[in-house]
Amino acid sequence: MTGWVKSARLGFVLWLYFSTLRAVLGGKVLVMPADGSHWLSMKLLVQELVVRGHEVVVLVPATSLLIKGSVDYRAHIYPVNYTKEDLDNTFKNLKDTIFIKQPSITDKVFVNIRLLTELISFQVNGCESLLYNPELIGHLQGERFDVVLTDPFLPCGSILAESFSIPVVYFLRGLPCGLAEAATQCPSPPSYVPRSVSGNLDTMTFPQRVKNMLLYMMESVSCRIMYARFDEMASRYLEKDITYKDLISHGAIWLYRYDFTFLFPKPLMPNMVLIGGINCVEPAPLPADLQEFVDSSGDDGFIVFTLGSMVDTMPADLTKVFLDAFSKIYQRVVWRHTGVLPDNVPKKRRGMTGWVKSARLGFVLWLYFSTLRAVLGGKVLVMPMDGSHWLSMKLLVQELVVRGHEVVVLVPATSLLIKSLVDYRVDIYPASYTKEDLDNTFNNLKDTIFIKQPSITDKVFVNIQIMTDLISVQAKGCESLLNNPELVGHLRGERFDVVLTDPYLPCGSILAESFSVPVVYFQRGLPCGLGEAATQCPSPPSYVPRSYSGNLDTMTFPQRVKNMVLYMMESVSCHIMYARFDEMASRYLEKDITYKDLISHGAIWLLRYDFTFLFPKPLMPNMVLIGGINCVEPAPLPADLQEFVDSSGDDGFIVFTLGSMVDTMPADLTKVFLDAFSKISQRVVWRHTGVLPDNVPKKVKIMKWLPQNDLL
Repeated sequence: MTGWVKSARLGFVLWLYFSTLRAVLGGKVLVMPADGSHWLSMKLLVQELVVRGHEVVVLVPATSLLIKGSVDYRAHIYPVNYTKEDLDNTFKNLKDTIFIKQPSITDKVFVNIRLLTELISFQVNGCESLLYNPELIGHLQGERFDVVLTDPFLPCGSILAESFSIPVVYFLRGLPCGLAEAATQCPSPPSYVPRSVSGNLDTMTFPQRVKNMLLYMMESVSCRIMYARFDEMASRYLEKDITYKDLISHGAIWLYRYDFTFLFPKPLMPNMVLIGGINCVEPAPLPADLQEFVDSSGDDGFIVFTLGSMVDTMPADLTKVFLDAFSKIYQRVVWRHTGVLPDNVPKKRRGMTGWVKSARLGFVLWLYFSTLRAVLGGKVLVMPMDGSHWLSMKLLVQELVVRGHEVVVLVPATSLLIKSLVDYRVDIYPASYTKEDLDNTFNNLKDTIFIKQPSITDKVFVNIQIMTDLISVQAKGCESLLNNPELVGHLRGERFDVVLTDPYLPCGSILAESFSVPVVYFQRGLPCGLGEAATQCPSPPSYVPRSYSGNLDTMTFPQRVKNMVLYMMESVSCHIMYARFDEMASRYLEKDITYKDLISHGAIWLLRYDFTFLFPKPLMPNMVLIGGINCVEPAPLPADLQEFVDSSGDDGFIVFTLGSMVDTMPADLTKVFLDAFSKISQRVVWRHTGVLPDNVPKKVKIMKWLPQNDLL
């Protein structure tokens, strides 16, 4: 076959079809919000769910600060045993504490935990009123909701979801004491994830790391007190011994009002989704006086200063400190403040008694300044990897051109699939290998797939040997490029904004380092987990299966041992595989550097990976999953193929392919697959160009070229 099919695309489409069918018809969502500013963001999501055809029921306490009924959704109001005055006093105590300077960091931690404990204890009373309202609970249980949407700052939603045996989706900014990370087993290394109230950044000195670690240990102990009420309530209501941490660990999805544009990057788990821009909506015209104030800010711009929706004032002495600071900067300042102001307020400051969401303005300003260059069109240098890797990268390259960027692709004179196109400019560089060398190397790689090795260790070492041979051949092309002073000098003079490359080869990374420009990696994965090692991304052998292990992400103890042994074997043997890259990088850049250290400078990692098909694993903040990048608009199928597919009936059909570079296999293995296909109810479309037996089952259609996108 000369065409190619990715079976992942079929699975992705089928998954989308079946998993979203209920959503298309409209689901029933039970919403249990937390009061205060938390609700202001959740309300936007609730309104959008209604717009998209879902039936939404919001549980509203009879006494609340901001949660109200609405025509958009149905509200169930439940009685609570506190008054509006009680609620106001509790929030006032919390707000007042913000402006009290504590004598030490430990005092600050314990004071904050004490206040949060009081707030939690207060609102837990409302949960008790809800959970022990048998009439309301019975009514809710009878409505057969599909999912619970809740803020885990309160336990009511989690307890209801567990009691009703339905999935729960969490909507949050974060939980005190890192409870969310502990519940989801998400790594939160004190070495670069600053603890609350520490005052640290994500780059710390050794003393700051020690301080961070001490705060971590203090929180671990003191927060048991804070969450004790939740633990007791969950165990009592659910009639089983369970902690709140264990309870929220059942969360299906965690929607985080968090964005790495403003906040420190940290590891995420696969079911964590960042939605920090959810408060960004279409802007309305500003009042005339405010518009004039903003317009007159000139090139220096302006600053929006707010402490959130619940804090709109501060003590007079602290107000004066801020005003003095604002008077010393160039920018004008818009400040939401309702307290007492001194007489000498600088003219560059504008007070607002209404409220402004600073995130909205900040997000818009960030979008403006950070994307201005992209809107005007940037210059992108592309260093691709040959073979099937290029087929996916080409789609991204073409889209960059469509969006107005100037793209230059470096193409070796001898290649398998990289060709010139009118979409982008091509710079061809000589390669020190022939087409025959390239074909032989890829054939050796393909043949290895079908050779059964006597042991797992043999399989690992044989594959590493083959990969080393492949790397060695293509690294020669890198040498030809890097040691071409005329071409490299010309490229340097073009002043590219970014390098887009596949880190499977070192050329792009070396050029980016040499040119001092950011590098974006486009890849499926690197042998030996080099990508994870370079980015310091956790890859625990306890649930991230190693290549060739045959393990799933749930392993027995012997399987974990096997996984760990493979991990250690790879760590040793892959030093050999990457030695050529280490030497090349050090020699060309004229400094002692390993390839792992070099690719650790990557700005963004675009991973052709999707947790729909592949095992979930931790990701770093600059890793973006783009597993569906090959999905494009389908064209009509050839008539014979359309008839074959249509006649598959309710059982459906399977597309079987081993990727773009492998289109045949040994005759004995072909027979094994055909025998297997004859025993299933589905029809099979198979891309195969090798020798076939005479008795190919009628339910199997063999094709030399396969319109994979159109099929899927």
